[in-house]
Amino acid sequence: MKTEMDQYLDDTLVLMSDSFDVLGWWKLNSINYPTLSKIAVDLLSVPFSTVSPDCVFDTEVKQMDSYKASLPRVTLEALLCTKDWLKNQTL
Repeated sequence: MKTEMDQYLDDTLVLMSDSFDVLGWWKLNSINYPTLSKIAVDLLSVPFSTVSPDCVFDTEVKQMDSYKASLPRVTLEALLCTKDWLKNQTL
């Protein structure tokens, strides 16, 4: 039996266009890929930030300016989860 990831990787590629809605695609395909779609929606729902990844992913205690300190907790959690997923290559 194939894993969800294997099924996704074996699926037909979707041609990208300027009008392609990646979030919409994951919502439509959540039945086929329930776990992957949750991860995709979580990642795609993270608001864009102008903070460099090095600053956000650095877990050492450092003094932050008021902008970095004002990032919502959910955004920081999402960024740290993303770092962990990418580091461990685990889906």
